[in-house]
Amino acid sequence: MGMHLSTSINHKNRAIRELAQVFSWVQISGMSSAEVSRMVLGTMKTLDKCPEWVRAYVRGWTEATRRVLERELVFFYTLPDGRLVSTHRDRPDYYEKVGLGPKEVYELATHSGHYWIRRRCVDGRWEERLVPYFVSPMDGTCEFCKSKHVPLVAFLVSDPNQRVCEKCHKDKRVLTRRFGDAAEKV
Repeated sequence: MGMHLSTSINHKNRAIRELAQVFSWVQISGMSSAEVSRMVLGTMKTLDKCPEWVRAYVRGWTEATRRVLERELVFFYTLPDGRLVSTHRDRPDYYEKVGLGPKEVYELATHSGHYWIRRRCVDGRWEERLVPYFVSPMDGTCEFCKSKHVPLVAFLVSDPNQRVCEKCHKDKRVLTRRFGDAAEKV
């Protein structure tokens, strides 16, 4: 015999309350996508014994809520010097406003992803802080080992235009620097 209707509805309502708290906290704290997914999966796990319609309802509610929240995210590319450039025309760090074209940004970018924008007033002026939501290394061909479709996380010290994968970056025989650490000594 299946679960009583009233018990199913109680589980559905409890899960929605839990997830509403998660998504409320996401907006305040600027959680990453991985943290949000982990919390959502934890709540969904509690619904394993519920009828499929309960799980489907909660999945639908979660997806709709996530889409609303993600409208607040801004997409950025990370350049080798650590600068972030935006794809939004109304921002001062829009790639064309810093003198780059779309092809240049794509070819130079080491990472791309979505960031939360957190603003606060400090000494009478507004400061902006970017908090990563989902950021991933740009994929490509490692210039050292020639592996294809791998995240490129560093560059060769001898030639900063040569991007390398994580495996080559960790290899002590290859002198590399991680993107964004260009000012540090080897």
